Amino acid sequence: MMRFLAILDRKILRRLWQLRGQVVAIALVIACGVAVFVMMRGAVHTLDLTRNAYYERYRFADLFVPMTRAPNYLADQAALLDGVATAESRIHGSLLVDLPDGGLPGLSGTVLSVPVHSRPALNDLYLTSGRWPDPDRTDDAILLQGFALAHNLRPGDYLSVTMKGKRRDLHIVGLALSPEFVYPIPPGELVPDNSRFAVVWMGRKALENAYGLEGAFNELVVDLSWHANEDSVVTALDNLFADYGGQKTIRRKDQISNRFLSNEIDQLKLLSRIVPLIFLAVASFLLNVAIMRMVQAERVQIGLLKAVGYSNLNLLLHYLKTALGIVALGVFIGWFAGTWMGRGLAEMYADFFTFPLLIFKPGLFPYVTSALVSSLAGILGVLAALIRVVRLRPAEAMHPAPPTDYQRMNGSLTGMLSRGVDQPTRMILRHLGRWPLRAAIACLGIGLAMGIRVASQSSWDSIDHVMAVTYGHLTRQDLTVTFVDPQGSRILYELRTIPGVVAAEPYRVASTRIAHGAIERQEGIIGVMEYSDLSRLMNGREEIVQPPPDGIVLSDALANDLNAKPGDLLTVSITEGKRVTATLPVTSVSTAYFGAPAFMELSALDRLMEEGPRVSGAYLAVDRGRRDEIVDKLADMPTVATVTIQQAARNSLQEQMDEFLGTMTFFNTVFASLIAIGVVYNSIRVTLAERGREIASLRVLGFTKGEVSYILLGEVALLAFAALPLGAAIGYGLAWFIMTSLSSDLFTMPTVISVVTYGIGALTITIAVILSGAWAIRAIGTLDLIAVLKTRE
Repeated sequence: MMRFLAILDRKILRRLWQLRGQVVAIALVIACGVAVFVMMRGAVHTLDLTRNAYYERYRFADLFVPMTRAPNYLADQAALLDGVATAESRIHGSLLVDLPDGGLPGLSGTVLSVPVHSRPALNDLYLTSGRWPDPDRTDDAILLQGFALAHNLRPGDYLSVTMKGKRRDLHIVGLALSPEFVYPIPPGELVPDNSRFAVVWMGRKALENAYGLEGAFNELVVDLSWHANEDSVVTALDNLFADYGGQKTIRRKDQISNRFLSNEIDQLKLLSRIVPLIFLAVASFLLNVAIMRMVQAERVQIGLLKAVGYSNLNLLLHYLKTALGIVALGVFIGWFAGTWMGRGLAEMYADFFTFPLLIFKPGLFPYVTSALVSSLAGILGVLAALIRVVRLRPAEAMHPAPPTDYQRMNGSLTGMLSRGVDQPTRMILRHLGRWPLRAAIACLGIGLAMGIRVASQSSWDSIDHVMAVTYGHLTRQDLTVTFVDPQGSRILYELRTIPGVVAAEPYRVASTRIAHGAIERQEGIIGVMEYSDLSRLMNGREEIVQPPPDGIVLSDALANDLNAKPGDLLTVSITEGKRVTATLPVTSVSTAYFGAPAFMELSALDRLMEEGPRVSGAYLAVDRGRRDEIVDKLADMPTVATVTIQQAARNSLQEQMDEFLGTMTFFNTVFASLIAIGVVYNSIRVTLAERGREIASLRVLGFTKGEVSYILLGEVALLAFAALPLGAAIGYGLAWFIMTSLSSDLFTMPTVISVVTYGIGALTITIAVILSGAWAIRAIGTLDLIAVLKTRE
């Protein structure tokens, strides 16, 4: 192959082979950035493509309109509204599940009706096995596949459930997936748990009898026409069902499953724009150092080539090809690594999002874009070296570069620091002072490596903090009970009389629109007891906040969305019941990591809604030994809709986060280590090349390997030591950026970094320095002293 290449191209291949260690180190850093970009952008394309195809094929609704009870003819009227393409009524209820395998009792679930003689016009089901319910049988049911697989259920089995206090044995006739439950999460939780949340579909007639809705429905799903004005249709639907217990219309973007999926896609898009640039910036610096050193070492050759007729363009292309050859190697490695990692990420998402099929299909965009951006980073990295090539004159270049004049450094900071120290240490400081910019950038590169490691590990600290605060200080109940409809305060006495119930505290949830000036948000207001012990409010200083008798407390996420602070006045419009509007002052801002709710004192919320004492549910503290017995008792109550076991919710969140964060932390650790090794190895390699003659001279004069190694490695150790505080600061900044990017109105992630996390980051850098240093010591031991001393340098 060499015979078919031009002379300068042969020189490129020989040079890359001679510097193969340095080439691989730089290429691996480039590969990290490319791999992260391909993985993240590929996941974005895969999720987006799969979501759109799934929604379109199975006709995912644009609007969801819940109400208490509406006659069937209103569905026909809704279908005639301008902008409505399809409207279908259905029955939507809650249920509790008793597992046949002896698992947790009283698992929450939801049940939806399907047409008796046809497939659903909207939110159709992907039947994975079995058949559709028989119109003549009231116990036939289709079960969400994830829940069935978690409990080894299949068509032909029976499932015992409780609907409005009545136990029924459902005959499972099929398993299915639905676009409405791509992210199936239990009520009030953050992560899906197939083992604890059931979705059931039954015939319309069976649910009419079970929930007392003969000739009526309690939810309408709507598909909009292409020319529809969504706001106008929402207003018309809200007005149409206002007298029938209509609540706020839920748009597709606010539907809980779609919100989590869209939020994940948006976060991946944001991170894919920022994180790979860190790697490419470091790679650009490494290329700059490597090519600059190459030009300096070959200045005589450059002069000879210019003298025999090679133009500046020929030489520019020569060194540019050298840099792009290294970039190409990194890009190809990154493509393969990113594809492999992307497939693994797709498998992880398959556990979170239930699609009929999820295959990693990144498309061409991440591959083409990563190659172009990496090439641009490589060109920018060698720009300074290329300028030096152009400026070299043949007569000047054919002479070796004059030695550095260290006299000018005597009055500098480096010169002053080098006074009073031993000779080897003085050599280290003087060499750093000779190349201050290169030393600063090397320090920055090592700091970035530590920062990435710290930022990735900080995710564990943030999750641990959220878990400790949420489940240790804010929500201290053992069980959370929600009712089918708001109940009178008498229900609390019934709960407190259940054997094993230690305490019961009520809460009320009201659907509202909250406005501050021109900013408006649809959020629920939670009415809580003053001096509550089971569910408490806490401000940013971790002080307990009591709900005021005449104002409103905002969660920090909602306060940020509304741009509101204590003392501001808000317009609160209740979107259920009597639909009252009032102006309330913001009394304080509380910490809420899950959701973006507002809070009021329970009796104050009752007065605002112009209703008597009503409760939506209750928080229970129970005897842990009698918990299962209490849950069974609650399931028999017709007013109880769901029962959430707090410990199970916590365990599920911890398990899911451990799995996801463990994988991502592993990848980030590898990436951070590669950056650190790449920067340190490159620094040692360049220093060894520059100071080979010095080191050989010192060895001939009687310096031991250890003394010579100290001179070489002391410089890197000093840079690494200086990079530790910088890396800690970069790590905090990256962690803050990532946590802020991940936060939304669904959940808020604080920036928390422990001392252990900083220690792990510092340890990662230390190990990288030791590994690179071990190579340097080996290289010094094999140095050919005679050959080095014969070089003109």
